Amino acid sequence: MTTKNRDDNLDELLCALRDEEITTEQITQLEQLVLSDEEARKLYVEVTNMRSSLRWANSNRSKPADDAPSPPASSPVLGLLGESVQQIGGFMPSPRLFTMLTLGVTSAAALLAWVLLVGQQNPQGKRITGPPVIVAKLTRTVDCEWEMPFREVELPKGQVLSLGAGLAEIALNGGARVFIEGPVELELLSEDAVSLIRGRLTAKVTEEAIGFEVVTPGTTVVDLGTEFGVYVEPSKLSTVTVFRGAIDVKLQEDLQPKPVVRKFMAEESVQVDALGRLVKEMGSSDRFIESLPSEMELKTLFKADITIDETTPLEPGFEAFVVSKEGQHDGMPVRRTSATRSFGKIKVTLEGVGTSLFPRNRDPRNDNYLPRDDGFHQSYLLQDLVFAGVGDGVETAGMDILIESLTPSQKYVLTIWSSDVGSEGTRVSDWSANGTPIKNNYAFSYEVFPSSDRDRRFSFLTTADASGKIRIEGRRDTSSYISRFGKQPAVFLNGLQLREVIPPPMEKLSQNHVKTPRVL
Repeated sequence: MTTKNRDDNLDELLCALRDEEITTEQITQLEQLVLSDEEARKLYVEVTNMRSSLRWANSNRSKPADDAPSPPASSPVLGLLGESVQQIGGFMPSPRLFTMLTLGVTSAAALLAWVLLVGQQNPQGKRITGPPVIVAKLTRTVDCEWEMPFREVELPKGQVLSLGAGLAEIALNGGARVFIEGPVELELLSEDAVSLIRGRLTAKVTEEAIGFEVVTPGTTVVDLGTEFGVYVEPSKLSTVTVFRGAIDVKLQEDLQPKPVVRKFMAEESVQVDALGRLVKEMGSSDRFIESLPSEMELKTLFKADITIDETTPLEPGFEAFVVSKEGQHDGMPVRRTSATRSFGKIKVTLEGVGTSLFPRNRDPRNDNYLPRDDGFHQSYLLQDLVFAGVGDGVETAGMDILIESLTPSQKYVLTIWSSDVGSEGTRVSDWSANGTPIKNNYAFSYEVFPSSDRDRRFSFLTTADASGKIRIEGRRDTSSYISRFGKQPAVFLNGLQLREVIPPPMEKLSQNHVKTPRVL
């Protein structure tokens, strides 16, 4: 058979396989071709990997439930040889196709061919050696918004956890427990090591897990039997804080060809740049979570529904935050610079930054806001809002939300609802709390209606400063731009919820048992 005829025949067989229209005779031809010709075998692996990788990536695009664990970084296991070999690139045959393939691949030679195939390298150069190695378990979640969906509670080596908002607890098989706070990105290197790419984590390490490592862009932190926190900033600057015990930190010092290991004790912190150089030493920081709150340990202080007057229906369970009118234009409320509302002793102020604030009320009869069977019920909450204008000469204008009269240094969980299906295009904003980024590139689209009560909100953990204040900064992202209109508003506020984190009793902190993941 000439090379051209071989390739044409292989193309035809692969198309039949892809379309699930392959016959038993064609399976035999494909088997003989890939078994007898090395080039055909390589081409088969490349084509199958490319096709299945696309299918696997596309299958993960739907938004998961907030309490659903993320999918493994690798694709599922191929059913042909049970769980003894991993699927090539993620292709999962349908039951009909699986039956046909099983019937066709029955001889010893056929099995040998499949073993040879799965022994090839994939396009990324990683050899497929078998089922994934489980190194950790997702044990608890609180208000999680995963940027990459999960499908399993048990997590394999190489799994990347990308959490946009919320809190999660991970129990590594080596004995360490890790708490992560969104936004964060973490890779599981082994049962005794993780790589913190960005964001915050807290590690609690028992005696049997001494030696647990956290790798950052600039250093490696080695546990010596302790509790510590690590924060990797967008600039790749790493801050390491020791709560109890001691750690070793690898540093790159001048004139030293290899990293130098330095020990740090409780109540000490160190900052290391992306090149592994010591930036500064300082005291301990309390900006890390040391446990996850349970349902009884989150106390709701207020739930505010933005409205433009007292007559607008409120979302059940919410209090009105009236952003009153300062006049009207064509029947619409016009700009104001700020608005204030008190909830008991707590005072909340909305302020325009580089621009004014514009209250709006959308028609509750709009189909976009009507409750639906698919999980969306908060029509009253989303029908009215206040947004920040684009600002004159201010590229990233926005809105500040100042919350006062809180307990100094107390931790709180905030939830922000931000949406407007009456604004065309995709609106993108960036948010921070007391100077710490908490939600970058938050986006909603005019064309995509809210499909659930979690679809237009995000939650985050923050700490009141020494004066009992939290300042949330929402800023327009420069990508909020429509060609025919120019810069567009991007910072919208429909509602706000504040919950206080009540520390659990000491006996609960000493427990180290696995709990079922759930969302509060």
